Amino acid sequence: MPILVTHALGQFWAWPDSVGKALQRGEFWDAHLSPAMDSADPNGWALDLGASTGWFTVYLAKRYRAVLAVEAHPTTFQLLQRTIELHEVRNVVAVQAAAFNRRTQLRMGTEVEMGWSLPSQIDLEDAVCASGVAFRTADDGISGLMVQAVPIDTVVGHAMHVTFIKIDVQGCDLRALKGLSQTIARCRPTIVFEYESISHDWHGDAFDDYLAFFQDFNYRVDQIDPAFQDFLAVPE
Repeated sequence: MPILVTHALGQFWAWPDSVGKALQRGEFWDAHLSPAMDSADPNGWALDLGASTGWFTVYLAKRYRAVLAVEAHPTTFQLLQRTIELHEVRNVVAVQAAAFNRRTQLRMGTEVEMGWSLPSQIDLEDAVCASGVAFRTADDGISGLMVQAVPIDTVVGHAMHVTFIKIDVQGCDLRALKGLSQTIARCRPTIVFEYESISHDWHGDAFDDYLAFFQDFNYRVDQIDPAFQDFLAVPE
């Protein structure tokens, strides 16, 4: 069951996994990302792809002109909306979809694929890592929860000047980036992304593919902290 956490930064809906428990302890989840979030131009839009239940969405909404929050899982998306309502941040546009490089459907990963207990794909009841559910292409005949995937370029309007992008979509990060190629070329935002080798293999993406993608845009890529799989990409 989801939990309502009272934190120094306000109340947040969360899953009772590592993220929720860290918030209950009063920690700033993924604090190593805050310097990147705090250093980009706050006068533009921030994109929170893989918004989960809204921890980063709210943080970004209180620092940037506006936020586009994208979350694929339907129950988690409901918690995201409830967190947004709790904080009364009116500069957030929430979209229920998976960020990808093309319009298609993705299926949710199985227990075996993700490596942890997942009794229910819908309500995530008793899921070990509900904040980290992953999706993959649905062309292998395996049944499961299906979600709509879209290129976020089709959501971002030309009037939206994007200055910061946070991507944490459990293996789809490069696909999400490719679906933002027009926005990246136009706005040159600061970008934070995650690379998890196992889930990225589902999509046939290696880290060298990320480097090649950013090289085409003349971006520099650095690992934020050796203890984490998060990377910072900034325009040269």
